[in-house]
Amino acid sequence: MSNVAETIRTEALVEAVRSEVVSRETNWSGGLPLATPPRNAARVAAKALNTRTSDAAVCTAWRNAWRGSWLPSNDTQHALRCWALMDIAGSVAEQIVALDEWATAADRDWARRELDAILSEIGNALLKSARTVVSLIGAPVPPLRADLETQITRVAILRGYLGQVRSGDLPAAALAELVDLPYLSALRT
Repeated sequence: MSNVAETIRTEALVEAVRSEVVSRETNWSGGLPLATPPRNAARVAAKALNTRTSDAAVCTAWRNAWRGSWLPSNDTQHALRCWALMDIAGSVAEQIVALDEWATAADRDWARRELDAILSEIGNALLKSARTVVSLIGAPVPPLRADLETQITRVAILRGYLGQVRSGDLPAAALAELVDLPYLSALRT
């Protein structure tokens, strides 16, 4: 892990993201519209699916999470938890792009491209985690909780980066170290 990431990552940050995920998932269970996902969650899913947020594939993936049709064990809770984390990741990325600390518009465009790549990786991992797989003998394989925890840590590092740039403790250009961080791109392969 790079020095920047070591400086940023704290258990408090990870726990805060974990708690927010559970909170959103709980709120959504109480009556979020079933047709389309929240804006930032849709953004991350679209990056993962290489399409637009309005694409039917994004809405279908969201409806499948509600119906549990991806999940032989009908673990809808886990699927919604994955979507909640995508929503948080999209929100953090949006705030990073909107930072006033970028020296030039080109720097901001560069950050948007790099963040899109990170969002795509996070979205791919979370959509994969939401789709549990049925084994050859027909028994459902439980969702990979470790994968979800890895993504929670990735989002926590991005949130920590945002906070440190806003406070002046870290230059905006430090995003480059996070983009290439093996911890953040462990699922690229």
